[in-house]
This record gives sequence, structure tokens and C-alpha cells, in this order.
Amino acid sequence: MKPTLVIMAAGMASRYGSLKQIKKFGPKGETLIDYSVFDAYRAGFKDFIFIIRKATEKDFLELFKDRYPSDINIQYVFQELDKLPKGTPPIEGREKPWGTGHAILMAKEKLNGPFAVINADDFYGCESFISMYEYLKQNPTNFSMIGYKIENTLSDHGPVSRGVCELDESGHLLSIVERKKIIRNDKGQIDAEGFIINEGATVSLNFWGFNMELFPHLEREFEEFLKKSKDDLKAEYLIPEVVGNLVTKGLFTVAVLPGSLNWFGVTYKEDDQEVRENLIKLQNEGFYPQGLWNLIKS
Repeated sequence: MKPTLVIMAAGMASRYGSLKQIKKFGPKGETLIDYSVFDAYRAGFKDFIFIIRKATEKDFLELFKDRYPSDINIQYVFQELDKLPKGTPPIEGREKPWGTGHAILMAKEKLNGPFAVINADDFYGCESFISMYEYLKQNPTNFSMIGYKIENTLSDHGPVSRGVCELDESGHLLSIVERKKIIRNDKGQIDAEGFIINEGATVSLNFWGFNMELFPHLEREFEEFLKKSKDDLKAEYLIPEVVGNLVTKGLFTVAVLPGSLNWFGVTYKEDDQEVRENLIKLQNEGFYPQGLWNLIKS
């Protein structure tokens, strides 16, 4: 069974200020989702699930309808605040989406085998999609993650959040801790609210490989999360924390695969120009054709 790629695109982009998931960054008006679908398609993925909000459905359908080759299958699911476990009342005053762990739960009914998960607003690089696709094909019952070096994932324009990983000698995940407000301090150190992260440390950028065994654990831990956090209107159910708990309990192992050197993302408006310049550079170096989908459609 071929793996599916799940793209998480329901975030509100509060730090960015607009719907960056469908913003056109490429030389011919391509979005970062376009580059991810292009690289994933070349790696072997044909089935895609976009996780969006009902409020943005029209925008997504208008942009992505008939955009890709006919053998690409795209399905949409909605991450909404009222999609909670049976018997759980809506949380009054909640506006922020429930987080990446909840987002993945929304795709459950559309999946029946191994799948990868990515953010919509990151450029992961073609090598990462090849590594993940091949791993999922060869190891459909295992979990995996694309790992990146922390120093390659910072923004010059403000702090970021990353899942900081500890690996064993065989390259499997021992632990992952979500660190927030990561920035270089005035000493040049990578600083997360006073916690210094070593150069070369492996971090998660939410490029995961899973199978259907994830969902019972994801559902159970979401119920526990709601019990503990229902009064915190900004609390998020994050997939790195879920995976970290499962690894710590010895329930799963997670292989950490090396990521592309060409990662970049959009956290702040000020990141836009760098992203555009990087995409033009990659095109000029021959990584992508003029007009992203012309090569495949021709």
C-alpha cells in the first residue's frame, strides 16, 4: 500500500498575520504547498490529505482545483474547535485550533495505511520526501521522523518553537521536548528561554511518518489533554509531545531520518523575502523547472 501525505494547513498564523498557507512565494506564483506536493509526487506520493478549516475551504478549492496532474488524489478534512471526543462539550471562549495532534486526528477516517505528515508553511527539500517515502514503503509498521539541525531552522526575525530531540546510537528517538522562544542570544548561543541548545542538535519540524496504530493513542491522550487543559484557552495538543510520551513509555520506536539541507519556513512577514530568494536560487540551480508543474504535466 502506497503511503499518503497529510498536509496540516489549518493554523491561524497568528504571528504571521494572514493565511500564509496559500500565499504565493514562487517565481510563478507557487505556494509552499505546491513545492511540497511537487517534491512528494516525484518521490512517489500520489494521495494527499489537506487539513484545513471550513472558513478557508473556498480559498483552498479555488487555488488548488485542477492544479496538479490527474493521477494526484487530494482530499480535504476540517479541523474545527467542536470536533471533540463524544460527550465533550464545546469549550466556551476557545478560538485557537487545538494543535497538530488534534489536526492529525481529523484525517483518521481518510487513512488506511502508512502516512507522512508535514506543515503547510515549511519547505522541506526533495531529499526529505524521498527518504520518508522509501522508509514508509519498506517499514510500513514503524514510526519515523525527518530530523534537521537546529542552527538551520532559526529565523532572523524572531523566536521559533522546535521539538528538540535526543537520539540513541542507532539514530532512534530517545526523547523530544518542545522548546519555545528559540533565538540566538547576544552571545551567539541558541537560547530557549534560558535553556541553551547545542549547535548540531536534531530538531523536529513536524515531518513525521506514522501508521494506523497511532490513532488509539492519539485519541486517548487527547481526552487526557482536554481534562487537564480545558481552562487554558491557548493550550495546544502537539504531536511532538504525544510522540515523546509514547517513546518514553516504550510503546513505539521512532527512526530519525536525515533532512535536506535546503529547509526554510515562514514564521514572520519578514521571512517572506528570504523564502522568495531561496526559491529563485533553487530554480536557477536546476532543482525546479520554470513554472513548477509544467515539467510533470508535459
